Amino acid sequence: MIDLQRLIACGIGASAARAFEAPLVNACIEFGILTLPQQAGFIAQAMHESTNLTHLEESLWYSTPQNISRAFDRLSHLDLNELTKLCKNPKGLALAAYSSRNGNGGPETGDGWTYRGGGPFQITFKSNYEGCGKRLGLDLVAHPELIRVPGDTAARSAAWFWTSTGCNAKMADGDFDWTTKRINGGVNGAKERRSNYGTCLEALR
Repeated sequence: MIDLQRLIACGIGASAARAFEAPLVNACIEFGILTLPQQAGFIAQAMHESTNLTHLEESLWYSTPQNISRAFDRLSHLDLNELTKLCKNPKGLALAAYSSRNGNGGPETGDGWTYRGGGPFQITFKSNYEGCGKRLGLDLVAHPELIRVPGDTAARSAAWFWTSTGCNAKMADGDFDWTTKRINGGVNGAKERRSNYGTCLEALR
């Protein structure tokens, strides 16, 4: 069961918990995130991806070329000078990393920046904003900022991502580690994610 005190017990700050309490309850009902393992897994992973529901917009602020190269495989071929230009340059980095991919146009369109990570699960790319918007009945292509604000649309976008990627179905069998690999593409933060999950299981009982 999701309520204010249980969200706080999960490790979400009081302000974020208040903003997301009703939206998460409603989103879970709408998208069939109903069992204890499903809800605990959903919230645990969303917490990890968004720093406990406080960061709903990808920052893309990197201070060193090495960190950029490690974080973005697509840019690892760039030389030191090119990578340095992207340091402390969020928009430039977004355009370099995300342009001409998954529905995004080239750098001249600005799509890489417009459709950077947003919402609790950091939904990225125009095609994903479009798919999410169709399911939610909203024009997120025209208004991508809607999922970056705490509340109903952000919560629903997270529930859409969680269910559309198969994570909710897997959590019906309690396969939390599968969801980590599906969300992350690997096992980054696996220990912290599992710790979140254990805490959420206890808090949401």
